[in-house]
Amino acid sequence: MYIRIANPTSTARNPGFDVTPPELITGIITPHGILKQSELAKLKKFL
Repeated sequence: MYIRIANPTSTARNPGFDVTPPELITGIITPHGILKQSELAKLKKFL
């Protein structure tokens, strides 16, 4: 089922994602707490 929630003549484009340069990220907030950048680097080897 498709339900339009915006004005059909609207030219707005609102993507549902954000592309932030990695050097600007200092941590990621999760339900389990805040992962700092140093912790993220350790997790990278598991990806």
